[in-house]
Amino acid sequence: MIRLSNISKRFGEKEVLCNVSLTLDRGITCLMGASGAGKTTLLRILTGLEKPDGGEIENVPPRIAVMFQEDRLSETLTVRSNLRLALGKRYGKEKAEQMLASLLLPDVMDERVSALSGGMKRRVSLARALLFDAELLILDEPFKGLDEETKRSVMDVIKAHCQGKTALIVTHDENEARYLDARIIRL
Repeated sequence: MIRLSNISKRFGEKEVLCNVSLTLDRGITCLMGASGAGKTTLLRILTGLEKPDGGEIENVPPRIAVMFQEDRLSETLTVRSNLRLALGKRYGKEKAEQMLASLLLPDVMDERVSALSGGMKRRVSLARALLFDAELLILDEPFKGLDEETKRSVMDVIKAHCQGKTALIVTHDENEARYLDARIIRL
């Protein structure tokens, strides 16, 4: 169980988080809140990319897979090269092709990322996070830019992939959280 206790964070005069406490168990937890409520800041603190001004974090596993709000893909490289770049020695061609197919992206391995639509880039970014073998999966708005049919398929993949793992997903849509059978935390 991952514990965050009394996490606080300021940026200059702006207090973004004030004494936020939560626990993350195995399964999917959806983090919800208005824009500017501190969701992404909390994720950055959890991953160690940002230091809290106060509070404690306990039991964060050493291996964390992250899908950021931005896709963070190299536009000039192919999908295959982007996956290899992120996964290193853990890259497996067959496993990568299966993951992309499950995310409704068959036959894109040799496409340059710059040639993909926004929704396709989003799914490549998700594939990269799902393929990284980690105990904690953090997804910041993974369904952004996806049509309803694609979103449902992607949510099914996430549900299947997260069995036995801890996942924290930022979403603004309560229907998505319900479909994922997620515990909901509101900031």
